[in-house]
Amino acid sequence: MVEVAEKNSMEEGMLVPAWDLMGYSIDKYKPGVSREYYGLDENNEFIDKSFAKSMITINAIDGSIIERTLMS
Repeated sequence: MVEVAEKNSMEEGMLVPAWDLMGYSIDKYKPGVSREYYGLDENNEFIDKSFAKSMITINAIDGSIIERTLMS
């Protein structure tokens, strides 16, 4: 369940069932970038394995994408 804003309301929200796909990201950098500054491994990659990182949230009712970064 995810809280989403109700249409035409800035204060009201409702809970909807949702699919939340969890994962991690790998950022690849070109050779020559400061490995220490960016925290890169020996392959010039930064792997963000933050615990329970939501990659995408999908409304299970209508299939729309829920933008979690807009929620406070």
